[in-house]
Amino acid sequence: KIELARIKKMMPQVELTTVENVAAMVSKFGVKSIGAFDKGVIYLVNNAKKGTGYHEVFHGVAGLYLTPTEKTAIAKEYKKDEWSRELEETVADDFADYVVNKSKKSMGQRLSDFFKSLLDWKNNSRSSDVTSKIFKRIDTGKYAQNISLEKLNNLIVDSGGMTLENFSSRLVPKDKLTLQKLVKSGNIKIIC
Repeated sequence: KIELARIKKMMPQVELTTVENVAAMVSKFGVKSIGAFDKGVIYLVNNAKKGTGYHEVFHGVAGLYLTPTEKTAIAKEYKKDEWSRELEETVADDFADYVVNKSKKSMGQRLSDFFKSLLDWKNNSRSSDVTSKIFKRIDTGKYAQNISLEKLNNLIVDSGGMTLENFSSRLVPKDKLTLQKLVKSGNIKIIC
């Protein structure tokens, strides 16, 4: 119950559905699984192992919010040439571990992590910088209010010849900032 409540805080805009058992997941997806993210819905088997929901939340964020630039940066941090389904599974497992184990850290471990991050910052080290920032954003609910890239693309398609300025003026400030970042990064093409 605690995990379900946290998942809803992390991504309230994503539907969360509990499934009776693994057999029901096999029937729906054709594979044995205790969790899945599919078409904007997180599916979890009743009494799934701790962390499964967080693993699926990461898949949701990866599919709905992460830009190609962010995925490439994560791949580099994991010493991979490119983003792949296999890498996404590894990162989703790491995010689940991050959330589950975060509260288990002793004060000494948390202080050690803090000083290590200060040292990395001082030495201009970017090791795990993008990944840890994304993990923290997910965990603190920063994606909860964001418009998904898919929705943004649909809004642009549906805007029917509107100028970028007019379209942007219809957005709330947070979504305007998202649009500005996407345009600036080159991860979205605006055709007015």
